[in-house]
Amino acid sequence: MGLPDLRAFRAEFRCQHDGVLPGLPTTALHGAFGHALREQVCAAPARPACAGCPAEPTCAYPRLFDTRAANSEGTTDPPPGRPPGIREDVPRPMVIAPESPRLAPDLRPLAVRKGETVAFRLVFVGSAVALVPQVAGALRRAGQMGLGARTGRPGRVTLGFLGLDEVLPEAEIGPLDRARLQWISPLRLKIAGQFSTTIDGPSLAIALVRRARALASLYGDPAWEPGFHPRECGLGVQVRADLRPVEVERLSTRQGRTMRWQAVIGDLHLQGAALRELWPLIRFGQWAQVGKGTTFGLGRYAVRPD
Repeated sequence: MGLPDLRAFRAEFRCQHDGVLPGLPTTALHGAFGHALREQVCAAPARPACAGCPAEPTCAYPRLFDTRAANSEGTTDPPPGRPPGIREDVPRPMVIAPESPRLAPDLRPLAVRKGETVAFRLVFVGSAVALVPQVAGALRRAGQMGLGARTGRPGRVTLGFLGLDEVLPEAEIGPLDRARLQWISPLRLKIAGQFSTTIDGPSLAIALVRRARALASLYGDPAWEPGFHPRECGLGVQVRADLRPVEVERLSTRQGRTMRWQAVIGDLHLQGAALRELWPLIRFGQWAQVGKGTTFGLGRYAVRPD
């Protein structure tokens, strides 16, 4: 299709003691992983930024984490064919998501017990899969640093890293005339410049095409196009939304404050002849995730028969 290959891995940790993780624990893993990766691979830690560093073209940190500095070719030039709407941070070639739907309905903080296993899913886009060894090392270090509260405060959960194993693709279902998208992590969708709590056929089709086009232009075939008009295709998909609003909290150590994002979670029931035309992107999106905040774990869904 011209879209980049996606490879999924399961990262497992064991809790070293009782504690509390954020309601969406990927928000904490994202920050700890970034710090651990930079600590592990940075050849010039005294530099204030990655841009212009002699090691930048081969360094895993700007490739996976600081995409303002590097694109898929490892240069500081703007990526060719940059999709509309991408200004600074380009989509990263790795996304994190909860591996199991063990999130509290209202995203309350998640209590864990000593010895309990916590899992995450990591999906690598295109050639970024070559960085799996560096990622595994950074995940081990991130677990040692702990997730949750700020360093030195009670409640921080340290995790023993158990491994990073590739997930074998499941047998694909469809295309179907009726399907259900089950959101495993919250969806934060921007429509006409505003974050929306309602989703219809056109907005879903546009979001899927936007995500696929962005990843294809950077890590696949820049000339990729869906072969249909997203809005017109979406008008042929009837959507019954069973969604509820949630608030995602994220502690930003860089900004020194707690950020709160409005999102939705639940199910979308889809039907209509145009659903078959949209099906390849629905399958792509269940691995690539969709909407805003995919690198923090948002936007993961599973495709189910309805």
